[in-house]
Amino acid sequence: QENRTTQTKTKTQDLSCVYVADMSPHLSAWSAATVVILTCLCHDIEARRGVLTFNQQNTFKIVQFTDQHYGEAESTAWGPMQDRNSTHVMNDILKWEKPDFVVFTGDQLTGNNIDANATAYWKELVQPCIAHNVPWAFIFGNHDDMPLGNDTKHQYQVHHTDQAFNSTTSRQTLLKFDQTFNLSHTLQGPSNLFGVTNYALMIHPNQDTSPVDGTGTPVPLYFLDSGGGTLPEYIHSGQVDWYKATSNMLKAQYGDLKGLMFFHIPAQQYVGLYADNSSCVGMHHDPVAAQTEDNGLYDALHEQGDVVATVVGHNHGNDWCCQQSGLWLCYGRHSGYGGYSDWTRGARVFNIKQSTAGNAQVEIDSYVRLEDGTIVHFVSLL
Repeated sequence: QENRTTQTKTKTQDLSCVYVADMSPHLSAWSAATVVILTCLCHDIEARRGVLTFNQQNTFKIVQFTDQHYGEAESTAWGPMQDRNSTHVMNDILKWEKPDFVVFTGDQLTGNNIDANATAYWKELVQPCIAHNVPWAFIFGNHDDMPLGNDTKHQYQVHHTDQAFNSTTSRQTLLKFDQTFNLSHTLQGPSNLFGVTNYALMIHPNQDTSPVDGTGTPVPLYFLDSGGGTLPEYIHSGQVDWYKATSNMLKAQYGDLKGLMFFHIPAQQYVGLYADNSSCVGMHHDPVAAQTEDNGLYDALHEQGDVVATVVGHNHGNDWCCQQSGLWLCYGRHSGYGGYSDWTRGARVFNIKQSTAGNAQVEIDSYVRLEDGTIVHFVSLL
């Protein structure tokens, strides 16, 4: 498969190399040493992985996999079998869709079933992307670093440390392992923020084929750690401030932008949204298990105006998208045979297309691809 996601002949940097160099004026807690370290990391990522760009057709396709739950009941026959089934689902969908990028939106593992071999399961998780030469990024869910044997609420730590509370394999260990793969674009976010996977990436115009003289509009992808496992299950106000500062910086550099935001646990705005909402498209068989606090993220999203849709996982029986006050709130489709589910597995797909209009805007649509090959629940987001 042609690697359509990277381009070396670029005039601008990937956002992962832009925001860390320019964020310190916005977040006073950042130290000069932190900026230098993260800037060096960005140069390494850019050199090894390249910059995300629209392909030769001026489109960019993202497949969202969510809630695979690798590693359940590893001492049984059915546990490893469901992991193989999850791998089969991802391989088929990647074969059919041929995406430019994959986003894993949490609960890749069931950490509370895994003792000391979490990285082996993580390697199994990403093998389909490696086999199909598709780069990826991920965010953590509530199960990835959940302490061994813990299926209920447990003591929380407010700030993450190098080792998560009672977790056999910490968020940081899993992230560092993921970053050993050259196809991974995942970043560790600022150390002064709640959680670990708080970062942003940019899809840049293809300079050779952009419909607007090679200067089409880039598309931001925001990633937030919604906690769970060893952390409280919510997005903290500091993460909201980080998003706003990053968004403002990008607006100053690029002008009006439209993109997507990914996190695992649905926000409280998802609760009750499906009922009596004619815009909703998709399956609704689960109650919304929302974050435990609302710290103003959606107020910030409406204020900034650069996110078309927020995209989550967590509730395996939902795959809907509903519009609320001009913003789409979407679920992915449960992709794994791990975790509870009586529904056909699949993945949500996003097609982003650069518009040929002079304003250089983008068009974004989405649908669900099921493991049997069928396509359902098409929705035009922008």
